[in-house]
Amino acid sequence: MRFKRILSAITAMVITAAAMPAAVTAAQPTDAKAMEKALTAVKQRVDIPAELTDLTTSSQNHDGRMLYRFYWTDEANKSWLAVICDESGRINSYSKGTEGYYINEQKLPLISKEDARAVAEAFLAKIAPETVEKENDHLLFNDITVANNGTDCTVYFLREKDGVPVVGDDASVRMQIAEDGEIQVSNAGIGFSYDTEFEEAGEEIAEPEAKYEEAYPAEMVYRKKIDYAVYRETGEYETQLVYRVKDSAPGYISAYTGEIVEQKFDDYGAMNDMAAAETAASGGGAPALSKEELAELETIAGLYTVDEAEKFLKSVPQLKIPKSYTVTNSGMYTSVAGKGDNAKKDYSLSVNMSDADNTNSSSRVLARFDAQRDRLIYYYSNYRGMIDPDGKKLTDKEIEAANKDIDTFLQKVLPDKIAEFKKKEYPDEEYAYSVPENYTRMVNGIPYLADTINVIYNAEDKKIGYYSLDYDDDAVFDSTDGALDAAAAYGYLKQAAPIKKYYIYDGEKYRLVYGMDGNPMVDAFTGEDVNAAEADYSKIEYDDIGGHWCEEAVTALADYGIGLPGDSFKPDAAITQSELLRLLISGIEGKYFINYDDEEIYDYCFRNKILGKDERNDSAAVPRELAFVYMIRLAGYEKVAALSDIYKVEYADGGELSDGLIGYAAILSGMGIVAGDGGYLRPRDNTTRAETAMMLYRYMK
Repeated sequence: MRFKRILSAITAMVITAAAMPAAVTAAQPTDAKAMEKALTAVKQRVDIPAELTDLTTSSQNHDGRMLYRFYWTDEANKSWLAVICDESGRINSYSKGTEGYYINEQKLPLISKEDARAVAEAFLAKIAPETVEKENDHLLFNDITVANNGTDCTVYFLREKDGVPVVGDDASVRMQIAEDGEIQVSNAGIGFSYDTEFEEAGEEIAEPEAKYEEAYPAEMVYRKKIDYAVYRETGEYETQLVYRVKDSAPGYISAYTGEIVEQKFDDYGAMNDMAAAETAASGGGAPALSKEELAELETIAGLYTVDEAEKFLKSVPQLKIPKSYTVTNSGMYTSVAGKGDNAKKDYSLSVNMSDADNTNSSSRVLARFDAQRDRLIYYYSNYRGMIDPDGKKLTDKEIEAANKDIDTFLQKVLPDKIAEFKKKEYPDEEYAYSVPENYTRMVNGIPYLADTINVIYNAEDKKIGYYSLDYDDDAVFDSTDGALDAAAAYGYLKQAAPIKKYYIYDGEKYRLVYGMDGNPMVDAFTGEDVNAAEADYSKIEYDDIGGHWCEEAVTALADYGIGLPGDSFKPDAAITQSELLRLLISGIEGKYFINYDDEEIYDYCFRNKILGKDERNDSAAVPRELAFVYMIRLAGYEKVAALSDIYKVEYADGGELSDGLIGYAAILSGMGIVAGDGGYLRPRDNTTRAETAMMLYRYMK
């Protein structure tokens, strides 16, 4: 029995057994002695705080294996501890919390990565010793991430057997840090297949990379290149010609036979409903309209109308919209991408239709049009599932008829574009009630991954139940001239994601396989690893801070994703106004600001009164006393700082502060953010990059 499979079932377990499916609880009544054995084993591994006196239990039979959930709380139900384990007491999930425990203000991590790893490893050894005690088969440290404003840290582990990674077996330990510095393990998840067998060793295949390439060849595709700076400026993503493993599906081959090995997982999942909220603003009066406003109104006047949309939808036979249906709700929505002359507006007309007296949402029609191009881009009515657990299957004749209707529908709704799309083939697929079809736009004979059509045909009612279109009319595509050939490209793919040995579960046992270390994609002309090129923008490293007095501060900020562009920090250089604001805002308000451009940074400052528009001077050096002002404003202490008569500063040159600024310096000094230099504040000196980093570092600690 593969223990890892119970991970997906954990979230389905509830506090009380009464909430479980009746069939499960009836077929597997709780065995008190078995539960006692599991509880005893858990208490040997987990320290239960004395104040957690109330215990609630539940149990579930999952694939023939019992799972137990023990949930302790205090009398006020403000603190809790929950554990899920198997019948042997082997812990699969752990969570602990206290109401109001955590801080929300953005801070630097309050625990070092080294300490976090040590805490996590010790915790894992205590609650799940089976996962770490075997020298040749255990969980090993993999990675650490910091989140939630620097107040929590998660350490990740991966299983390795005989030096080979075991795909899917892993663990994570999350620690959260309170304002007083206390560290608490708040969550842990352990997925370890204790009882699953490993296949017997045999003679391994020769030339595994060649056999792998034969099983999973390369293909050339167009994609959207992720460049946020370009998108913010132009409102568009550039296209890029790349190589990837065919269908973006690098899999596995047996290390002994070279045959493809399918990895198996239990199929647990949930559908998430998505909702959108729109807001509208209105004003009074009747002032003269500007030329820009008049131009916008002229554009609106030429857009697709609700009447046209209703008429079109009813004219499509494959939708089978009843004559009695009318539009019940509609709206025109505008999205803007890019800035200035590059700004790009898209207008979307949304239409809801139903029988006026019908309140059954399952019979309603939802549609959305590109209102500038009179193009249907989304449609939903209703349809049943593609697969029937009881084995119902559509006949070949029914599927053929469905595909014919789909083809006719697409010619109707997309007459000028459908020829550009190629249907994706799904061999030997069997359907019960609905038939899905997916299409990808082809450019120069190459798929463009961003432009797709998805259709679902309701075979019972013989109508289209779902349709969606993504089509970029403005995309520009490179020629394939000069692109690498497939063989050369595959060499780069293997550099980006080397072919290695793994163990994977095939539904019965773990098998030794070869597979790629990731899902690589490389530039079709240069072989550059595009995934690495688009990696987390917060990775910051500098080559000139070693041994500098600001090294600790700059390194800590950089580790958290806060810094200034470039390979060199230039710590002793005067910092410019735009650089200082970017750095402070990224630390005080949110590190995502580090990737904003100057216009966005200044817009934020103007809106939040960090500085007035007449104070903007992007490339100017910033006197230290003015840096104090910006930091106080960002921290929200301006009103208090302005009460200058109540402050004094213990610096020899405190009298050099400009009128009204003593409070700003006094508050930052009192908070330990500004420490002075040998008893001098130097308020009129230009602020250096190192001084700015140190101020922010002290603030965020």
